[in-house]
Amino acid sequence: MSNRENNKISVLTKVFFMGMGIITLFFVLLSTGELLSRNAPGKRVVLNDKWDVTINGDVHRNIDLESFRFVDLKRGDDIRLRTKGISTDIQATVLLLSIKNCAVTVRQNGETVYAYGMELYQSRRMTGSGYHRVNLYDLNEKDTVEIELTVGDDNAFSAIASPEIRDGKTISYEMTEELLVPGALANFFVVFGISLVFVALFLAFINALDAVYLFKIFCIALFSICAGFWIFTASGTACFYTTNYSGKSFVEYFSLFAMPLLILGYQMDSNLIAPVSKLRKRIYLGLWMFDALFIIIVYFNHVMRIANIVRFLMADHIISTVVLVMIVAAQIYDLIKGKSGNYITVSGVLALALAGIFEVARYNFSRYFFGKEVNYKFSIIFAAGLIFVWSLIIDHVRSALISMKDSARMEIIEKMAYTDALTAISNRLAAERRYKMLDAEKIPYCIIEFDLNGLKRINDAYGHDEGDNYIRGFANALSNIFADSGMVSRIGGDEFAVIVDRSEVLLPVNLEMKLRELKELIGRLNEWHENWNLSAAYGYCFHNEEGVMNVNDAFKKADERMYEMKKGMKKAGKKKNGKKKNKDK
Repeated sequence: MSNRENNKISVLTKVFFMGMGIITLFFVLLSTGELLSRNAPGKRVVLNDKWDVTINGDVHRNIDLESFRFVDLKRGDDIRLRTKGISTDIQATVLLLSIKNCAVTVRQNGETVYAYGMELYQSRRMTGSGYHRVNLYDLNEKDTVEIELTVGDDNAFSAIASPEIRDGKTISYEMTEELLVPGALANFFVVFGISLVFVALFLAFINALDAVYLFKIFCIALFSICAGFWIFTASGTACFYTTNYSGKSFVEYFSLFAMPLLILGYQMDSNLIAPVSKLRKRIYLGLWMFDALFIIIVYFNHVMRIANIVRFLMADHIISTVVLVMIVAAQIYDLIKGKSGNYITVSGVLALALAGIFEVARYNFSRYFFGKEVNYKFSIIFAAGLIFVWSLIIDHVRSALISMKDSARMEIIEKMAYTDALTAISNRLAAERRYKMLDAEKIPYCIIEFDLNGLKRINDAYGHDEGDNYIRGFANALSNIFADSGMVSRIGGDEFAVIVDRSEVLLPVNLEMKLRELKELIGRLNEWHENWNLSAAYGYCFHNEEGVMNVNDAFKKADERMYEMKKGMKKAGKKKNGKKKNKDK
């Protein structure tokens, strides 16, 4: 990778991060501006108490939903919540329900005013979860409101959030305000992840980074997208975009299940965070394959309607806990042993892993020990996810910079190895590498070998510095004529080779034209340097000549023809000198 390409990638990286900074600032300002511009909260009535709850015919009177718990629910259980005497002065009344994995029917004075999910339930599809807005008509204290739930999955929920009466004119603004923080974070994660995917595709297209770094970028990008979708759906923000509760819930659970897989994918080769042992790589790979198989099984069961994805939540929590505990233990071990060089990345990984373990524990303890449902309007995992994503980005940028520095260093070393120090053209090693490439790729070519005349005379008469200038002058002349036609190289003290591989030059007539141009340029050099009398013998051979099987055969033929020409030039020189002596006499 050249320095110019390194600079392009550096500029691209800076522009990308500046753009993401602007997007982040935009969402922060949007959140702040929206909060500052809002008026006092709209009117609402929270319907906590005075409910009659019927579960499969068993009636519970005057229930407070805040404290009531639903135990051992089974698919198909019938739950009815009934209340009356709702006192409110709200004109456009909307009943706001937060329902999990149930078909729901709402009746006002015995008349059905809202129904959702019964077809999904009957076809054994997931009914989903989310906020349901139910318009009530001319609600007064005499009206009776009944909510009928048909449980879609075993243990679908342990508690029901208290329904609320909201003002239909302001409910959208109020919910926007309530869900502003998770909405802004979710938007950021998704936009960031999608942008990062395009950056990764661009880097792959220009072949700027190796496969390991590209895989790490894709893991970061897909994790960010999954985190954004999970926040969208788990917090309820998705209710602004869709009323497809089944699809929303599928995205929620699938994103949740996929995130540990992506974390493992990133961790499998994080040598720039800390050297990863073969044993740890095998453990990570084993966990990754097991988690991938688990997700495939879950997806198959869900699509085939054998079991909805929600039924696998506990299994996913177990797998996620094992993965996160493994990562935490590995990071702490590396810190203790002093193997972690990148403490920012380690901090991000630990923050996410510990927050994930905490949230899994909070969810299960709240639900199964205290009978409460967890509200994800805000969660510590949101902040930890943000820290994790940016720590991975910092890690990748650090890795990419190291990679680019190593590439630039190798480029310099390679250039030194394949460049002639005196003339700055390719050396014999570069020519031999090119020969092998021509043979391997079966590229048409022509080899021209040159032998510079008169170098010893220049060295003896004017010194080796002038001899070096003599060699450089001829090398420059060759480069001027043949650089756009192939490779020009110095293969010995006064020997040069040109490998012509441009198709338009690979015709004898065109090649002879190039050689005439070279003679004319050498003539001008001799006019400028009167003491030089520069000349060279040459011979050439095409790839398709008789007896040529490879580049070495062509080189030998060119070499023979070059020496034949050199002999002819020596004879011509002797005759010229003899005539000159006779003339002097």
